Amino acid sequence: MLETHESNLPKSILILSEEKPNNPSLEVIPISEAIKKAKEKGVVINTIKYNRHKYETYNLSTLSSQTYGERKVLTSSSGLGGTNKSKQRKLEKIIPEIINNSVKRSHGNKYEFVFKTKNVIKDGDRYNITVEIVDSEDQILSFQYKAPGNWVIAQFQKHLYISIIVTLILLIILFFVSKKLYNSYLNKVKARKEEIESQKEKSEFQQQEIDRQNNEISEIKRQEDQRNKLEDEKYKAKQEKALVEKMLSIGGGKFPILKVIEKTKSKHHEINKPLYNVGRNPDNNLTIKNPNISRNHFSIKFNGNNYSLEDLGSTNGTLVNGFKYEKSGENTTTLKDGDIIEVTEVTIIFYK
Repeated sequence: MLETHESNLPKSILILSEEKPNNPSLEVIPISEAIKKAKEKGVVINTIKYNRHKYETYNLSTLSSQTYGERKVLTSSSGLGGTNKSKQRKLEKIIPEIINNSVKRSHGNKYEFVFKTKNVIKDGDRYNITVEIVDSEDQILSFQYKAPGNWVIAQFQKHLYISIIVTLILLIILFFVSKKLYNSYLNKVKARKEEIESQKEKSEFQQQEIDRQNNEISEIKRQEDQRNKLEDEKYKAKQEKALVEKMLSIGGGKFPILKVIEKTKSKHHEINKPLYNVGRNPDNNLTIKNPNISRNHFSIKFNGNNYSLEDLGSTNGTLVNGFKYEKSGENTTTLKDGDIIEVTEVTIIFYK
């Protein structure tokens, strides 16, 4: 069949049996001759080995391996007892795979190509490689590959001592350049630090000047306030002195009298100031230690002609001749000779 079949189309044969009889003498065509004819006609032979138990002598895939075909070997079995269902299922899967792949395999097997070059120079350059197929006259493959490494590595391989010297020179130059850059950086840092310190000193000096000026202004203001206070005190003292003289003039050389009556005791007190305060606190002109009297209860004021009473916001209020005055600044009354001032159980009589 191979001798009479002439065609340039891909051709493939699938043998569903042993590759050859268990008895080599029964071969009609020697295996080697069949392989030769298949290669001449471009035929790929695929084989499926049934693999009967005790008949594994010819399990070697000669036809398929020599003609780029596929070779499958089923699980070993006795071959007795009818159809082997397991082998049948496997064949149903294997046969479509072989048929679907027959056209592609008709051009030969695909092999991974690995080679090792004798070029030890790792320069990273590209080189051409030519591959010839030993059983084909027209299949010559040419492709490029890139060598490992790079130009620097190649220089060390070709010129080791020169490369070392050049590298050392470059390292020395790099060292001095780096040192110069680092020193420049340190100088900039130092200059910046000095600038910051100078600015800080300048700021501190300015702040000291500001503080000094503020202190001078505060001192001038304090002195001015003190001078104004002294003048006010002098003016008040002068006014008070004039009012005291007027009080004595009106009273015939005597001050008005407050007669304080508590229970069965009584005591007389001169009103010797134009503003006379009465209350429980010791800083009053007249201190009455009675819990019903407020700390600053009322005041008696001389205005140059008359005496008036003003309640200072006391808790229990102030009665003058039976009339009550409670709020400071709103209820004042002019005192006359003999007026009676009452604060709860304390009675005070005003005498001009």
